[in-house]
Amino acid sequence: MNNTPKKKRTFSKEHKRKLSEAHKGRVISEETKRKMSKAQKGRTFSEETKRKLSEANKGKKLSEETKRKMSETRKDRTFSEEHKRKISEALMGHFVSEESKRKTSEGNKKLWTDPKYRENRRQVNSVRPTKTEKTLNKILCKLLPKEYQYVGDGEVIIGRRNPDFMNVNGQKKIIEMFGNYWHSRKFTGMSKKEHRQERQKHFAKYGYKTLVVWEHELQNTKQLKAKIKAFHNE
Repeated sequence: MNNTPKKKRTFSKEHKRKLSEAHKGRVISEETKRKMSKAQKGRTFSEETKRKLSEANKGKKLSEETKRKMSETRKDRTFSEEHKRKISEALMGHFVSEESKRKTSEGNKKLWTDPKYRENRRQVNSVRPTKTEKTLNKILCKLLPKEYQYVGDGEVIIGRRNPDFMNVNGQKKIIEMFGNYWHSRKFTGMSKKEHRQERQKHFAKYGYKTLVVWEHELQNTKQLKAKIKAFHNE
């Protein structure tokens, strides 16, 4: 038996071009896609391979059609609790510099001036309200009928922020629904108190009072109703 290791196969640019042209217009069956996906599971890349992939993609521009397809594949995408846990672990210890935060903020401001982007965000938010928002909405409708309306689907933007519920009877009041997972310190970099105050200060700049309701508070309906009533009667 020949145990001589095979030499690494390389292709010339011309060969790669011909292969690319040969595959143009080729339609891959769902079964083939499934097998390819299965084959990729558990596959790991060396640091050298990652570096080469990164360099190969530098400066690469995606066509509008490719961007559209990528956007469509992400719509209605859900993550398992295990996936969320892995994302969380990957982010732990990851610190963003003030310069990066500033650039991100400026980039977001520019995006929101584009009508197409705003419309796209509204379409993405079409899956709203979330389960917790629906639960809170039921409580509000029963406790304070026709006082608060759900606007968390992008219907209302205040200083580039989309509130969840707004009073529709003259009071400049907002109620925010904070999920325990996505609004945790792991993702915001802030304690619950800091995160709550940051949101309240933001809307206060526009004359609104804000009440933050945390997901775990939905478990004690009696206490939550008292909290909402006190806020409404302020």
